[in-house]
Amino acid sequence: MIWDKSYGPCTFLGKGAVDMDSPPAIGDRVTLQKSGFSFEVLLTAAAFAHLCGTIECIGPEPAVEALGIKCGDRVVFQSCNVFTVTRA
Repeated sequence: MIWDKSYGPCTFLGKGAVDMDSPPAIGDRVTLQKSGFSFEVLLTAAAFAHLCGTIECIGPEPAVEALGIKCGDRVVFQSCNVFTVTRA
């Protein structure tokens, strides 16, 4: 899938102090976008320029499937596709 690109800095969210200098890491939750839908992804792997994760939530209204992607599917993307990073 070709994800929408983020043409600005991504937004970092989390409890307490949030490290905004390091790139998305395994265990972070990131938000991707495509054709007006947002996909919350739990990052599970990172290799070179590609990141991989599992779809946890589809929005903007709660949905189980959008654009042929279902909750639980694994997706591959690049850091330029990340709009939001949520850290624990």
